[in-house]
Amino acid sequence: MTLAEKIRDNKAVYTGAGAVDLAVEKLREMPETITKVRAELTENYGKYRVTVLENVNDVRGEVNERVTKARTTATVRLNEVKANVAKAQGKTEAVSIQDYVATMTAKVNGVIEELAERGRTVINKAADEVASEAQEAKSVEAPAAARPARTTTAARRPAARKATD
Repeated sequence: MTLAEKIRDNKAVYTGAGAVDLAVEKLREMPETITKVRAELTENYGKYRVTVLENVNDVRGEVNERVTKARTTATVRLNEVKANVAKAQGKTEAVSIQDYVATMTAKVNGVIEELAERGRTVINKAADEVASEAQEAKSVEAPAAARPARTTTAARRPAARKATD
């Protein structure tokens, strides 16, 4: 089996090519998206700058008060969660974890299959282009080599005419 055949039959190569193709596709969309977002930011900055500064001062005091309350509540809840986790650890079954792992494995395999198919398409397209170019090069060389020399044909014609006269 040649190296080219090994590469063609290698799912990892197709997966990698598919991932690269997807990344290139998304990167090509970035300049347009960046331009659009930049325009929106410039427009909105002027609109909302003053309002935001006013609201920041109003909200600052309220935030400090809420943070203090949240800290107290979080401490109470954390202690409750610790107690519940200890209880839940005894009840957790390995089957639920195995089901989760199986589900995630299936999803990962699905993504790998999609990327491999995309890579297969990219590689086969490139291989077809190379084969087409090679075929064109051969077809240009073949007619030139297949044509007989004119001197040979010209030399035969007068001899044939003399024989019939």
